[in-house]
Amino acid sequence: MTTDLTPPSPTDDAAIGRIETLVEELDRLASEAPETWTEADLTMGQLRALLVLRHRQPMSVSALSTAIRTSLGSGSALVDRLVRMGLVRRREDPDDRRIVLLELDDAGRAVLDRLVARRRALLRATLQRLSPADRQAVARALRLLTETMRAVADPASEGTRT
Repeated sequence: MTTDLTPPSPTDDAAIGRIETLVEELDRLASEAPETWTEADLTMGQLRALLVLRHRQPMSVSALSTAIRTSLGSGSALVDRLVRMGLVRRREDPDDRRIVLLELDDAGRAVLDRLVARRRALLRATLQRLSPADRQAVARALRLLTETMRAVADPASEGTRT
């Protein structure tokens, strides 16, 4: 895959703006759907921390704080709350006992699994209303967008297929 780095034309800017608006609208609709993350009784910061841990665990409080763009003090307080809620557990780093690593606890994994399942169910119900040809068009467009975003975010992944 080759990423075109030429500056966008005004027409391209309008198309990019429409796509950005549509992606934001999809995210809003998914977030406002019945039985979404709000029913998990988590703040956005707590949810974001759980999602980061899901994909990058184990990690230190410092690394988590950096990933969710908060101060170390705020990140530590957030982790304390997640530990008290039984969603995250701490353990010693086997290579350096001074470092405390964070991992999702079973309850934290279960909360995220339920949220992902609900979002997937909404997506599936939505896609089932499309014609087979439209579903194929959506799949092609999302694959292209995913591959291109991966290349922009990590140029070393250029050419990696999903």
